[in-house]
Amino acid sequence: MSVPPELIEVVRGWVLKAEEDYSVVLHESKRGNETPYSVVCFHVQQAIEKYMKGLLVYRSIEFAKSHDLALIYSKIPLDLGIQADNTSLNRATIFAVEPRYPEMIEQFGVVDAKWGVDFMERLRKEIRAKLPSEALVPRKI
Repeated sequence: MSVPPELIEVVRGWVLKAEEDYSVVLHESKRGNETPYSVVCFHVQQAIEKYMKGLLVYRSIEFAKSHDLALIYSKIPLDLGIQADNTSLNRATIFAVEPRYPEMIEQFGVVDAKWGVDFMERLRKEIRAKLPSEALVPRKI
C-alpha cells in the first residue's frame, strides 16, 4: 500500500513524541530508589496515547482531543489485533492527570510504575508493528 509522504510525516510526528515519552520512562525507571514514580506513570500514559493516536492518523480515523485511553482505543479497528482491556486502559488514563498534582504524587509507587511500563511496552510493540517503517523513528536517549 502506497502511503502519501505527508501522511507519513504526520504519523512520524506522533511516533517521535511517543518515543520522547518512552525515553523518559526508560531513563527515569533506572534511578532505583530515586525513581520519580509519578513521572514514570505520567509518561507511560503519554506514550500510549501518542502511539494510539499515531495509529489512528495512519488509518485516517478521526478521534476526539482527549487523554482517555479507553475512548481513543475504541476507535482502533478490531482487525488490527491491538489487545487492551478497559480496566487497564482506565488505570493508565489516571496517570495522565493525577500525577501532575502535588497532593496525588504519593499515590503512585513502584507497583504502578512497573505495571505501567509493562503495559506500555506491550502496546508500543503491537502498535509499531502496524505502522509503516518509514514513520518509525529511532529511539534517542
